[in-house]
Amino acid sequence: MSLSASKKIMNDSRENYENSCVVCFIEVTIFSVGSCDHAVCYVCSTRMRVLCEQNECPICRQELSQVIFSKEKLPFRQLETSTRSGLYDRTYRIVFGDLVIQNAFYKLLEQACPRCNCQLFVSFELLRKHVQRDHGLFYCEICTNNLKIFTFERRCYTREELAMHKRKGDPDNTSHRGHPLCEFCDVRYLDRDELFRHLRRDHFYCHFCDADGSNQYYSDYASLREHFRSEHYMCEEGNCAEEHLTAVFRTDIDLRAHKASTHSRTMGKMATKQARTLEVEFSLVPRNRYSQAPPHQETEGSSSFRPLMGTTVFNQPQKTINANDEQEFPALGNATPVPVIRPQVSIKTKSYNSNSLAKTKENFPALGGATTQSFPSSSTEGPTTSRYSKMVQKTQPPPQVSAYTLKEIPS
Repeated sequence: MSLSASKKIMNDSRENYENSCVVCFIEVTIFSVGSCDHAVCYVCSTRMRVLCEQNECPICRQELSQVIFSKEKLPFRQLETSTRSGLYDRTYRIVFGDLVIQNAFYKLLEQACPRCNCQLFVSFELLRKHVQRDHGLFYCEICTNNLKIFTFERRCYTREELAMHKRKGDPDNTSHRGHPLCEFCDVRYLDRDELFRHLRRDHFYCHFCDADGSNQYYSDYASLREHFRSEHYMCEEGNCAEEHLTAVFRTDIDLRAHKASTHSRTMGKMATKQARTLEVEFSLVPRNRYSQAPPHQETEGSSSFRPLMGTTVFNQPQKTINANDEQEFPALGNATPVPVIRPQVSIKTKSYNSNSLAKTKENFPALGGATTQSFPSSSTEGPTTSRYSKMVQKTQPPPQVSAYTLKEIPS
C-alpha cells in the first residue's frame, strides 16, 4: 500500500469519527444541535425528547429549551440565524432545516405494521390489536411497558416464541436472558434489577441474614416470623409479641439483656435472675506436665535447641561424662593430673557479684607446670549433667587464660 493511500484511509477514518454520534456511535446524516453546541444524531435526540421526555443534552446534561435538526454540523447561534425554513414542532420544540429532515423525524414515530403495508395506525394499542387479530402475533407486554424504544424496533412473536422469550430470551440476542419470575406473585419482571426492587419493596427479608450476604426472601411477615423463631432469638413477652422486626436478636445474650431491661417488672424474681445470669460453658482437659506436654511447650529439663527445617535428627543414647577421666580431660602441659570436680550447669541461673568470683574449675582452670588444688563445687546437685550442659561441654572448649599462679590471684 502506498503512502498516499494510507493517508487517504486515515483521513477518511478521522472524518468518519468526527461525523459519528457520541451516544450511539453511528455515522450521522442529520445533526441535532442545542445551545451548548454539542452535536448528536437526530435519532438519539428524538429518543430523549419524545420517548424519555427529557430535554437535557446527553453530553453535558444542560437543559435545552430548543434544538435544531440540520445536515450541517455548525454552532447553534450560526444555525439559528441561517435556518429560515419555518418548519417547527411546537410539542417537542424542534426546528427542522428542511422538509426532508422533518419527514425523517416523523417517520421515526410512525406506528406501522411489520407484516403488511396497510395504513398507519394512530397509536401503538391499535397496532397491537391489528397484529394479534390479523397476523396471530404478539408483542411482549413486559418489553412494551419498560423499554423506551421506537415501534419499528419492537419484535413480534408467536405464542411459543413469546413463551420462550419470557423464560430464556431470544436466540439471536445474547444480551437478553429472559424475564425473571417472582415465585411469590407469579409475575415476571424486565430484569433482575427490577425483580430485586420488587422483592425489597413488596416482600420481606431477614435483616440479620441479609447482612451476612444471604438473599433469602419471604412472602409475608408470618413466614419471616417463623424464620426468626427457628433461626434467631425472638422475644414474645408483653408488647414484643405484636411488634415487627424490633423484638428479634442475633444472640441469646442480647435477648437476655433485652428481657432484663424491658420486661423485668412483669417477670418474676427467678426469671429476672435467670435473665441476668450469663452462663459460660468450657472444659479443661487435664494433662501430664512431663509426658503429655503440647508440642509447643517443653518439659522441665529440656533444652531450647531445635533442629533446622529439612534436617534429620537421630536419637542417640545419652552418654554420661566422667569429669575425672584423664582421657576425656587431659592435664595441660606436663603437670600431674589432679582430681577435678566439674560443676553441673542448671537451667536456673544465679547472678554473682563481679567483685567475688566463685572458685570453680571453669573460672580458674589448671595451668601448665603449676601445682593446683581442687576447689569445691558451687552446685550441690549430683554429678549427672543436663542435656544442655553436655552440649556446651562438647561444642565449647574451656577458655584459655594467661598463666597465673594461685598466689597471684586475689582471694
